[in-house]
Amino acid sequence: MNVILVFISVFAQLASAVLAFRLNVIYGWRPAWTLIATALLVMAGRRILTLAILMSDDPSLSTGGIESWELSNAAALATCVSSVLLLTGVALINPLFRSIHEAESVLRFHNEKLEGAARARNAELDLARQIQEKLLPPAPPELQGFDIAAISLPAESVGGDSFDYRPLMTGEWLFSVTDVSGHGVGPALQMAQLQTAFRTLSTAMHDPGEMLGLANRLFHETSPLGHFATAFLCCLDSHSGSLRYAAAGHQAWILRTGGEIKSASVVRGCSCSVGGD
Repeated sequence: MNVILVFISVFAQLASAVLAFRLNVIYGWRPAWTLIATALLVMAGRRILTLAILMSDDPSLSTGGIESWELSNAAALATCVSSVLLLTGVALINPLFRSIHEAESVLRFHNEKLEGAARARNAELDLARQIQEKLLPPAPPELQGFDIAAISLPAESVGGDSFDYRPLMTGEWLFSVTDVSGHGVGPALQMAQLQTAFRTLSTAMHDPGEMLGLANRLFHETSPLGHFATAFLCCLDSHSGSLRYAAAGHQAWILRTGGEIKSASVVRGCSCSVGGD
């Protein structure tokens, strides 16, 4: 039984020494792990001496002969050396663990700051989303003979897509669909700017082509380089069934009851009759 226990302890100490040397290879041969690995090897050697005594059939080892005395001294020396090496290794590891603890504290502090910044950003995005939802019209107008519906689902919390409908002084209704390039807060701000421009212009103008041209100049003056928007405006007279429209890079189509599909993507304002279609 003693032989088995000593054999297991020898195996465990050798395995521990191998793992300690492996840590040295991974982390650049730190002195602490070198000393600990050496101490484990010495301890394993001492266990091997003990194992040799237990397994030997030499009567001098069991009767206190000179060989037994030499093995005992070697075992004592091995124990002393391994203890000193372990003590030194642990003493050298202490600053290493202190550095790890300090690094963890720094990481924890920065993680808390990042989490706080993320919460603040999410709160700002949520507020921007609520503001953008308020910019969209609450419900489409109810016009006899026409079914009107619209919805905007941004890819992120906020986006650059928008639609609107406003009454004009002529009794018509102005419908607008806009799409600013990109996603996020920046395009959302540009979308709000463009929508505000259309709403302001609609109070004094009723020609979709002129409104689109003026809004384009205003948008160009305040937009960063490389950013753009597409738009489609139309003025609908529900009484006569006439539709006046203008487009700027925004594809739109007219589907007639007979199945004819007509592109409404034009640069200049055009008009057509939609009564009975």
